[in-house]
Amino acid sequence: MEDTRLTLRLSMQDIQIMDMFLRSGEFSNRSEFIRRAIREYQQNHMEEIIKKAEAVKKLQNIVDDIELGKEYLEP
Repeated sequence: MEDTRLTLRLSMQDIQIMDMFLRSGEFSNRSEFIRRAIREYQQNHMEEIIKKAEAVKKLQNIVDDIELGKEYLEP
């Protein structure tokens, strides 16, 4: 996968926290920290995202059923 450069604005507090992890040796650079943060966010919230997508699909099915019912009611 090809990497893409991204400009990101963070508060000084966020940068200091990130740099603390770098100094501890857990990460070799800020990009590595951000990539892991994104992966962990995805893992921790995937179930929530799936539930929302399923709810949207159910609502769309209801709307489709209503539209289909209108066709039968119209003269």
